[in-house]
Amino acid sequence: MSEPPPGDDHRLLFVWTKLYFANLSREVAIPSITYRHTPKRLASRGVTSLSMATPAQLSANRANAQRSTGPRSVEGKSVSRFNALKHGVDAASIALPGENPAAYQALADAYDETYRPPTVIQRFLVDSMIRADWHKKRLQCLEADLIRKLLAETPDASLLDVMMSDSPGARLLARTQRQIATLYFA
Repeated sequence: MSEPPPGDDHRLLFVWTKLYFANLSREVAIPSITYRHTPKRLASRGVTSLSMATPAQLSANRANAQRSTGPRSVEGKSVSRFNALKHGVDAASIALPGENPAAYQALADAYDETYRPPTVIQRFLVDSMIRADWHKKRLQCLEADLIRKLLAETPDASLLDVMMSDSPGARLLARTQRQIATLYFA
C-alpha cells in the first residue's frame, strides 16, 4: 500500500486500515454481546413424566378433533383466515380485508408488462417494487381517511391545528406520513 499525500481527507482511514490489518494476526475472538450460547436443558430436568399419551387420552383427542373442524361455509372460511392478522407482515395474501385483490393483480400485471424480468434477481426487484407501490397506495389511503376523520371530529379546526394536536389520531397520522416518506426517499 502506498501512503496518500499529506492533507488528504482519507489519511485517517488509511492509517486505521493499515493498523487494523497489521494487528489482525494478533486479534483474539471477542465474544458477542448480543448472543450468548446457553446449553439446552435436558428433557429429563424439570419434567415429571416422559411417557406418551395413554390410549384413553388418544381416543379423547380424536373425538375432540372431530367436533372442532372450524368454519364450514365459504363466508366463514374467508373471514376466519384473517382471525390472527395483526399487521399483515406474514400474510399469505398481500391484499388485506377491505382491499381489492384484483387491483393488486392489475398492478402486478402492469409492472410485469413494463419490465418483463428475465432473471431471478430482476424478478425479485420487480416483485419488491410491486409490494412497495401497493404498500405506498395503502398508506396514502390511510392518510386520506385519517385526515378526513380528524377534520370531521373538529370541524372548526384547520388541518394544521389537527396535526399539531396531541391526539392519538394526529400521532397515527404523523407516523403514517413518516412511513410514506420512507417509501419515497428510501
